[in-house]
Amino acid sequence: SRHVHRRFGAQRHADIADTRRIDILAGAQETRLLPHVPNHLAQLGLSAVYAVLIVFFFFKAPGGFGSLPDVKLLFTSDWAALAGWVHYLAFDLLVGTWIAREVMQRGQPRLLLVPLLPLTFMFGPAGFLAFHLSQLLLRARSAS
Repeated sequence: SRHVHRRFGAQRHADIADTRRIDILAGAQETRLLPHVPNHLAQLGLSAVYAVLIVFFFFKAPGGFGSLPDVKLLFTSDWAALAGWVHYLAFDLLVGTWIAREVMQRGQPRLLLVPLLPLTFMFGPAGFLAFHLSQLLLRARSAS
């Protein structure tokens, strides 16, 4: 029963995400999934989880940020690795949201988001760089 609930719960979230992607690409005016939910709710929730993990587990983990060997040692702790993962999720989602908002506010083709959002979610800084490169290309194209 729990497996079924988990499976259908995950499918429901995937369906919501698919609907949101379709709305963005079709040009829907509302940029938030639920207008009454504050902006960045997912990122705020992940930030809260991150803060709890840091307060309770980070200072107990070996290693640190002083050198690459220290960072490698830090991530041998499951709790520190989880905190790192949550950190990436929160910031990649925040950057992806910002990119989507910029594209929509600038009236740019929403199809631009098709490669940018997955790239940002999977490889944060590369997606951020790709967005800025796309903006340079669009400006150069409109100037000529």
